[in-house]
This record gives sequence, C-alpha cells and structure tokens, in this order.
Amino acid sequence: SNPFSMTGDAFDEALLSDRLIPRLLFVEISIFINLHLGNWDNALEMTNRYRRNPQKVKAHFLHSHNVANAALVCHEQYKRTKKRKYMSWARGYHQELVKLSNQGAVTASALQLLLEAESSTSTKTKDDAARKCKHAYDKAIARLQDLQLWSYEALAKDRAARSLLQLGQRATASKFLISAKESYMRWGADAKVIQLEEDIESNFGGHV
Repeated sequence: SNPFSMTGDAFDEALLSDRLIPRLLFVEISIFINLHLGNWDNALEMTNRYRRNPQKVKAHFLHSHNVANAALVCHEQYKRTKKRKYMSWARGYHQELVKLSNQGAVTASALQLLLEAESSTSTKTKDDAARKCKHAYDKAIARLQDLQLWSYEALAKDRAARSLLQLGQRATASKFLISAKESYMRWGADAKVIQLEEDIESNFGGHV
C-alpha cells in the first residue's frame, strides 16, 4: 500500500479494482490513483475520510507521500472552489511535510518542492506567475528524478503542464505534457498514458 513502491502495472491493476469494486483499495492508494488521474472529487472524498478520523490521520499521514498527496488535493480544490478551508488544510499538510523533511525524510524534502510549485502561481501578473511556475516545477522535477521517484516525476510534469496552460503558456505547457506522457510510459501506467493522449488531442489537436 505504499505509492512510492508502486509500479505502473500495479497502478493500472489498482485502478481497475477501484472501478470494479469502489472502496476496495486502501484509502491512501485510492487518493494516489485519483490524484494522478485528476479525479479530484473522489480524491477529496478519500482525504476527508482521514480528516474525520484523527487516529487514522496520525497513523497514516506521517508518511510523507500521504501528506503530500492530501496537500495536492487541497491545493486543487482551492483552485476550483476558492474556499479558504482547502488552502488552510493544504498549509497544514505542508507544515507537516516540512517537519518530516527537517527530521531527515529525503522524500519529504522532494515532495515539499512539488507543493511549493503548486503555490507558485499566486502572483500579480500572468507572465511573472508563469516564470515562477516553470522554475518551481523544474526544480521539483529535477529533485524527484534524482531520487528516482518516477511516478511523482511524471505527476509533477503533468501538473506543470496544466498550470502553465491556465496561464496561457501553451508552448511550454505542451512540452511538459509530452514529457509527462513519456514519463508515464516509462513508469508503465498505460491508463494515464491514454488519458494524456486524449488531453493532447483536446488541447493541442494532437500536435505537440
């Protein structure tokens, strides 16, 4: 049930299980899958299940990947709804990740960079936001590559593409999107590759 050690094949198998028999999977794996596929409502539902049970939060969210995944879900929900509670939750998870990083958790320090990239677009102008966004994601991706966290490297590229596309940076976004597709192919997550191919067709007419 550890996303860090999950292979692309296992990702596809877990996705199939979750579609056939919802709630069969461990909650942390369900969050991980829905996060990668952009199924934000499902991801938030799973995150809320932890928040309603403090004992489970204490038991499971001490793991850096669960903290980071929850924060990413909350960041996206804030972008979608502008409800301040989601940003508050995201900051709380981010602080927990900082604590883990300070305690020597190397993976936590890498995922912390990803969360910082998620927050990098909150500037006054789109051009400034785009520059900061690209720089922050490049930094996070490089660190995730160094640690061979392949699934999170692919996720970071995907998130970068979508953030830059929203900022009107189509050319840069397309490069991140095709790179994300290649990373997911290397990881072996065929379901995500198919989704990205559809996104490329939808956003760029299949030409990137």
